[in-house]
This record gives sequence, C-alpha cells and structure tokens, in this order.
Amino acid sequence: HLIPYITLSILSFSKDAIGEVIVGPNASSHNCASSVTMLLKSADFNDVNVRTSKIPFKSW
Repeated sequence: HLIPYITLSILSFSKDAIGEVIVGPNASSHNCASSVTMLLKSADFNDVNVRTSKIPFKSW
C-alpha cells in the first residue's frame, strides 16, 4: 500500500495549533492512539485530545 504524506516539524508549531487527533479505523487503533499521544507529549503538546474513530474497522 502507498500512503501519501508530507513531513512536518511539529516542534515549529504553536502549542495550540493542534486541538485534536482522530485515529482512523484500523486493526490496532488503540495502540495507534497511544503512539500518537506519546509523540505529541514528547513534543510538549500535552493538551491535545487523541481519540479513535467511531467508524468500525472492516478487514477485507
């Protein structure tokens, strides 16, 4: 699978630039949410709400 992305240096953002991150449906969404939370906290984005999508994951 190819996943398009752009590289961003989150350290250059204002601490209120990110209010919430929603982790899309996948087989291990709670692990992904934990990883995102750790990344954000390591960059001092402590007040960002990280949650998982309510859309169910369906594997093909």
